[in-house]
Amino acid sequence: MIKIIIIIATIVTIIVLSVYLFYRYKFIEKNMLIKSLHNTNLDYILENYDTNIKKTDYPSSYIYEIFVSNGFKNILNNTLKIQKYFGVNKTVYGIKKVNNEYFFEYYYYYPNENIKHNLLNILKFFKIKKNINLKNYYLVSFELKNNDVNKLEELNIYHTKNNCNHNSPINFHNDFIICKKCLECYNVTLNILSNKMVKKNTYKFFFRNSSSNEEIFNYTKSIIKKNIDLKKIFSDNLLSCKKSICITQKPNSYGFYFSLLPFDNFIKFMQDTNFNNEFSNKLINNKDKLSYLLFDIGFDIIIKEDNSILFTKLSFYGIL
Repeated sequence: MIKIIIIIATIVTIIVLSVYLFYRYKFIEKNMLIKSLHNTNLDYILENYDTNIKKTDYPSSYIYEIFVSNGFKNILNNTLKIQKYFGVNKTVYGIKKVNNEYFFEYYYYYPNENIKHNLLNILKFFKIKKNINLKNYYLVSFELKNNDVNKLEELNIYHTKNNCNHNSPINFHNDFIICKKCLECYNVTLNILSNKMVKKNTYKFFFRNSSSNEEIFNYTKSIIKKNIDLKKIFSDNLLSCKKSICITQKPNSYGFYFSLLPFDNFIKFMQDTNFNNEFSNKLINNKDKLSYLLFDIGFDIIIKEDNSILFTKLSFYGIL
């Protein structure tokens, strides 16, 4: 009799525990970025790259989630809404650090292919009614702050620059046509309140399978026009990137973006720049679930009077 009671009690305990864990799991999942899809081998221009993905691997959104879960609750909650609105693996995120403060960027590519990525649908998400009639853009981005995730101040709108005389265009997706030789594009910033639009940055791409380091270095010298230590920008660690290097001329600084870094090289960048040590350690602890990914990073610099280099912005990118 005692044995029967023990068996029944054990069964009841197992059932109760199972029900608890089930609902706890469902509750947590409802409040987390979607992790059920693992095909996140997409880079920061929303293009696939080759990698071996296991069922146990974590998606890129997991990296975003572990960062914002600690101190950025408003951003996390709003990002859940963003992911639901735009869809899984549709948003390119950026987390950037400026003056020890973190900002959160969201990028939407190829509106001809993804109708929700056009200006009107992005404004619709923020419940902003505006009549913006712009054409021939391939990317829209915006930035949010943790203290007011519903406040949209600016939209960055990106266009290809193909008004050269080389006449050798290549096509990246439907509306991203760019000169094969120039490989340049630019963006304008639209102020939501004033409707003023200002041209902001010019971007030039160098693909690793077709551009030499010397070509990249010479271009950098040509735009900066100062005697700087290029190793401070182009370390061996960052030159290991597999896809491209993008160099940006900005109003008061220069930007450098390195696409498809292996996990260890990405971690070294994060550690060398003191991006966030606690976050870097969490990534290292989950290396077995994340090392299939390749990573995109960026930074801005200014050149001081003594020709030394000051890093003013650090950033990395992924997919939601």
